[in-house]
Amino acid sequence: MSQNLWNRFDRPLRLELDDSPLLLKILAALHLAGVLAWVLVPLSPLVQVSAVVILLARFWHLFCLHACPRARYAVQALYWEKASGWKIKTLDGWCPATLCAPYYVTARLVAVRFRIGRLRRVTAVVVADRSDTDDFRRLRVRLLQCGHGDRDRTQVSGQ
Repeated sequence: MSQNLWNRFDRPLRLELDDSPLLLKILAALHLAGVLAWVLVPLSPLVQVSAVVILLARFWHLFCLHACPRARYAVQALYWEKASGWKIKTLDGWCPATLCAPYYVTARLVAVRFRIGRLRRVTAVVVADRSDTDDFRRLRVRLLQCGHGDRDRTQVSGQ
């Protein structure tokens, strides 16, 4: 691969994460299926109501964390620069972050965890509809490059 193509992905990357209607639909469908399953299972009404309340609480938590990032530790933006590495933006502001392996990268979905400080970890779920197409592609390439390191950039001796 030419050096110019690699350099295109070495430029700083800033990805502002918008609300995701697609992720909201997926979360709603999955949690609705879970509620329906608990209602149809022949158990005591107390167990059914408890399970439904837990599912609804979990839906609200995931909605505020990923589909419509408003929670305190929700990732609202990602930034990568070759010199300083990864930074993430939460309601507390920008902070340096360390990329945690493994992460999940496909054509329409990226799920990645970051460590902030010594103990806190946050997860960014980026669906293709949350950002610009070019920025989303650059994020996927950047994550794949982080996974491979610089081994694909160097010329192997004897070739």
